[in-house]
Amino acid sequence: MEWGFDGVLLNTAVSRALDPVRMAGAFAQAVKGGRSAFLAGPMIVQETAVPSTPEIGRPFALGSSRLEGQRLA
Repeated sequence: MEWGFDGVLLNTAVSRALDPVRMAGAFAQAVKGGRSAFLAGPMIVQETAVPSTPEIGRPFALGSSRLEGQRLA
């Protein structure tokens, strides 16, 4: 909806689903979630990439593996 559409056409997806009621509910939640995301607003545009997670304490950062330095067969 945030792209300016007035509706979501989904008859085939709902009518041919094994559980049409559940599928309709899933689409309803998706539309509500999309609207909520739109209202939350996008992040601020930046000139360069800025990491949102520090390198220290990252579980997959270089040097944090127990197996690093061991030869894997």
